[in-house]
Amino acid sequence: MGTRSLTIINDEQGKEIVVIYQQFDGHPSGVGKTLHELLKDMKVINGISGDARMGTHANGMTCLAAQLVAARKDEIGNVYLCPAGTRDCWEEYRYHISLSGTVLLLKVESGYDTIYEGPLAAFDPEMEGKETA
Repeated sequence: MGTRSLTIINDEQGKEIVVIYQQFDGHPSGVGKTLHELLKDMKVINGISGDARMGTHANGMTCLAAQLVAARKDEIGNVYLCPAGTRDCWEEYRYHISLSGTVLLLKVESGYDTIYEGPLAAFDPEMEGKETA
């Protein structure tokens, strides 16, 4: 049995644009670690300048969402795209990614509890079993 998760990405206005369902490894040290590694240094920009590069810059949140899907899909199965608003897929964790100004934010939920909420770059993927504020 896998640890299912949903990754929910919102646009700059807070509207949900995509939900990524992952069948396996959905816990913070799995999906959470992958999100942290891929996005902790990502800069979300408006317009492409000379120093913007794939993997370090995203031209808005829809570009960030596309890059995230491309980076995570490496086999048949496991990672699927779902319509915005999808919930109740027997997921154990939900990862919400949004933007506030220039800072990527992450909210991690397990069941009905929020276990992390703050800057994505400050997220500790090894947080399982630790006290959270």
